[in-house]
Amino acid sequence: MRDKLLPCPFCGGDAKLTDVLGDYYVGCDNCLARTHIALGVRCTADHAIKTWNLRVPEPEPEPKPLTLEEVRERDGMPVWVVWTDGKCDGLWMIVEAEYKGAGNIDANASFDGYGDYWIAYDRPPKEVAR
Repeated sequence: MRDKLLPCPFCGGDAKLTDVLGDYYVGCDNCLARTHIALGVRCTADHAIKTWNLRVPEPEPEPKPLTLEEVRERDGMPVWVVWTDGKCDGLWMIVEAEYKGAGNIDANASFDGYGDYWIAYDRPPKEVAR
């Protein structure tokens, strides 16, 4: 059984498998997008369908700041810390519930200042990804 054809990645239109003398391609009748046909190279129906159904993965959404409760739940785990004054792009720190904050060898941040002085993420935002 063949894979089901996904809608057109450009316009969302219906896709159709076409046989041209034993050579297959998939195309969209709405916007005329189609898979490649190369003269002298046989393309099976399964290959044409798999090629059509390939998609670029959706970009990962920007991380949202963690709530203080989410930070506390990450005891012993790393979080990306950004200071709200903008003086530092951010750095990785380990959450240390026992010491009521997060820290590393160079800096620390108290839970009391969360939201006012610093914000934590599970990963760096793209503009400062390291």
